[in-house]
Amino acid sequence: MKPHQRLNTEDKYFESNEFKVLLQRYEQAEAEGKSVYMEPDELSDIAEYYYQKGNIEAARQAVGYALQLFPDATEPLAFRARLALLVDNDISQARQFAEQIADKSDLEYHYLVAEIMLADNKADEADDYLKQHYDELYDQTDKDDYPIDVANLFADYDQYEKAARWLRLTNDTEATDYKELKGRIAIQLGHYDESERIFNQLIDDNPYATPYWNRLATTQFLQNNIHDSIQSSEFSIAINPDNDEAILNKANGLFSLGNFEEAADYYHRFSLLCPDDEAGPMFEGICRLNMGQNEEAVALLRQAERLAPEDSEYRFDIYQELAFALSQAGHTDEALEIYRMLIAVDDGGES
Repeated sequence: MKPHQRLNTEDKYFESNEFKVLLQRYEQAEAEGKSVYMEPDELSDIAEYYYQKGNIEAARQAVGYALQLFPDATEPLAFRARLALLVDNDISQARQFAEQIADKSDLEYHYLVAEIMLADNKADEADDYLKQHYDELYDQTDKDDYPIDVANLFADYDQYEKAARWLRLTNDTEATDYKELKGRIAIQLGHYDESERIFNQLIDDNPYATPYWNRLATTQFLQNNIHDSIQSSEFSIAINPDNDEAILNKANGLFSLGNFEEAADYYHRFSLLCPDDEAGPMFEGICRLNMGQNEEAVALLRQAERLAPEDSEYRFDIYQELAFALSQAGHTDEALEIYRMLIAVDDGGES
């Protein structure tokens, strides 16, 4: 079992002063129970920020407010449709939100339609649909931007070969977005040397961009360069002490080195920043178990069990570790009950 990875979950815009001022205005109005006027794209950005931080209810509230002000605006409807896809697993509802978009010539609408196809496991159909609209473009700027946007979309759905093919269609190979995505795809295709080279170049150009340090840390981790990965994570944390991805990356590195005490502290920090993510209490629990703190491990793994959605990739691992922790803590009957359940699931071919 690998430590939990969170790739590509951060937008550098969210660390800008411009966004911080925007977020402060919104949160102050919320705290005072007042209305605040913002543009639909600004409220959508705030909703996206909350989503990336794992605060789904705050994301729903922000996008809901946007739709009260702008019921047919593209950005909040597209975001609300994506919540339906990614959180609610409701493709039908996502289609309903998409159809409410007034401007169906907007590229964002076409991206959303394709994303709904991807969520419905129709990657080839999405590819054909996007090619059709690419062929209809005349403006060269759109011709260069569109393949990068589409490649990002396919990468978000783990379609990295398709993402790489789309990325090759752009002429704008000096664009930062192009380089970032190329490095991201390289990680997923196992081209770690290329990815490390790209993110080192991006860091040379912008040494205070935490997303680049985080990607570099991930690439180094996947190459088993654990000490380098921890060092890159520390640079990211120095820039932003509350960067959840950097904190998680450092925790993973410490975990891999067997430094369970310090790793547990960093997984706990991650949990405070991302309270709805099961990975924090799960891996902190495993650390506590390795340190002989069995009752603490049981409590943390129970918390992870409550947080984990039914389709969590970690649910089976949580039960496995919980059974072992219960056994170590002397709760034999409870441990045996979980082991029987795991054996039944395994026999049913669902593990």
